[in-house]
Amino acid sequence: MRGAHFDGAQDFAIWQLDDGMGTYDYYRVFVYQTRTGMFEELQPDCGDGFVNLRVDSKRKALTSTYWEMNRPKQCITRFTKRKA
Repeated sequence: MRGAHFDGAQDFAIWQLDDGMGTYDYYRVFVYQTRTGMFEELQPDCGDGFVNLRVDSKRKALTSTYWEMNRPKQCITRFTKRKA
């Protein structure tokens, strides 16, 4: 997952299928922090995790699915530029 944080650093994500029928992909997203030399796990702005994650390079955002009142909705997560 190249530059999910949109700063050019190599970031990564790991995924697994849901425990039900394998309909959804669940992702954990990690971005490299240059000031600490370590990876930090990110959380979406809505919902409990990144489900069916997509990287939207044009809008510099991560989109995923979450549920509200049992209805699927789109979550858009934008990350502020991290300091070096």
